[in-house]
Amino acid sequence: MSAIVLARELTLANSPAALSMLDSVLGRKTLTINFAALEVVDSSAVAVLIEWQRRAKAVNCQLAFINMPNNLQQLIAVYGLADVLNSPS
Repeated sequence: MSAIVLARELTLANSPAALSMLDSVLGRKTLTINFAALEVVDSSAVAVLIEWQRRAKAVNCQLAFINMPNNLQQLIAVYGLADVLNSPS
């Protein structure tokens, strides 16, 4: 299993880089996204997660999200996407 460890921030400013980061490792069957260092998010973070799920599904890769911070879980819940994103919220 491979893992991506996110930086401190996932916002509109760095969402293109976050999408590219995933593309570079999508050839695997499973991929873990570790949010342990993530502190700053905005609504574009949810859009990134949705796009990650779409891209992973297209190549039969299963994503696992770990250490997701409360602020991101709350955004996911507000948008009603906890089931879609396999969020613990």
